[in-house]
Formats: sequence, structure tokens, C-alpha cells
Amino acid sequence: MKKFFSLSLHPGKTGEYYYNRMFAIRRMPCVYKALKCVHVGSDIFRLREEGAAGISISMPFKSQVLNLLDHPHPYVTQFNSCNSIKIIDDELYGHNTDVAGAEHVMTLFPSDAKVAILGDGAMGTMFKTMLKDRATIYSRNTNNWDERYEANDIIINCTSFGTATPESPFDIVPPCNLIIDLAIKETQLELQCHDTDIKYVGGITFYRHQFRKQFTFYTGIDISIEDIERMEKL
Repeated sequence: MKKFFSLSLHPGKTGEYYYNRMFAIRRMPCVYKALKCVHVGSDIFRLREEGAAGISISMPFKSQVLNLLDHPHPYVTQFNSCNSIKIIDDELYGHNTDVAGAEHVMTLFPSDAKVAILGDGAMGTMFKTMLKDRATIYSRNTNNWDERYEANDIIINCTSFGTATPESPFDIVPPCNLIIDLAIKETQLELQCHDTDIKYVGGITFYRHQFRKQFTFYTGIDISIEDIERMEKL
């Protein structure tokens, strides 16, 4: 049986649900398990020794694994981030399948929209690289976090608010046309948007496209978004 894992500081059940459900539907002898990680290098070494076929990497480890890769995909180099590692003949092949999710998210708003990106981690900097001058990153590290209430057309939440912690990044949501939140579970930010009639798109929209690309990277099997949506309804 092929074994796949995810390593995260705050492991969730989404990956386990999607992968193990898709493996079952396709009768694939595979299993996927989410693990808590503190030292990503030693955990990857251990899982490789235990015969792992693939390892998903979550924040905040996506940049820490770059020097461990034997074969980085061009997206890994371009965005300095790796969220997917495939192990072949004891060598580590790295990919950044988050790009697929980001590309889809960017189709949800006009090409001339003014975008606020909350957070300067791997996801935030990837969106900034893709959006270029159309976007501004707001974070504590860039010393402009208090300015995140400025007017923007679109807000993309790439922080740990809503994932590692249930709190919203805003006391009061600033005026905007759309908020895209990478958090998958229901969050305080989502409730705030409902109260103010601001359109909200949750992280599952991003995740479906990321999962599709990652599943193909790991298994060589191409699945469609329709396949994923049908699976969700079962």
C-alpha cells in the first residue's frame, strides 16, 4: 500500500477526507494521513525511511524544505515555496501545486482590481508575485498591518486567522467587493461578511484546484473538478 502524509503545525482533516475518499472511489491501495510537525527536515527523513510515496507540506514549512529537494519544479523556484513532495528512488521531487489554486482564485475578480493580501508568508508572497503591482501585502513584518483597513476591491486572507485561530483579521470588515479566505472551515470572517453583505469565497474553492493538481502529481491520474464535486456529495 502506498502511503501519503501531510506535515503541518496545525494538522486538519481536509486532506485525509479528500485523499482517502478519492482513493476509495478509485479502488487505489493508498492511504493519506495528516501529522503534526515541529521539525520538518527530520520528519521528512523519517517518513522517507518508512516508505512514504508523497508528503504534503503546510505552513509554515513550505520554504524550509527547499534545500532538501533533489528535483524542484520551476514553480518551487519561482515562488520559493514547496507544498508537495513526491519520493522516487529515495529522491525528493518538489512541486508547488498551490499555484493551481491561486490561478483559479484570480479568475474570480477583474484583472484591474485593487487587491489587499493579508499575510506575507508563502501564500501571500505567491499571490503578490502573481498579481504584481495590482496587490499590496499587509503584515506585521512589513510594518503596515494597521493599514489593512484601507479601501481595496478584493481582500485575500492568507494569514493564520481562521486556520490556526478562529479570530478574524478584522475588527470591522472594510468596504470591498469580495473577500477570498484560504481558511476552509467556517470562520469569524465569513460571519462578518454575511452580516455586511460582502461576497465571501472560502478556502474550499482554492483547495479543490490545489488538490486536483497535487493528486495528479502524486499518482499520475488526472481528475476533474467535477470528479471532486461528485465525491463531496457522496
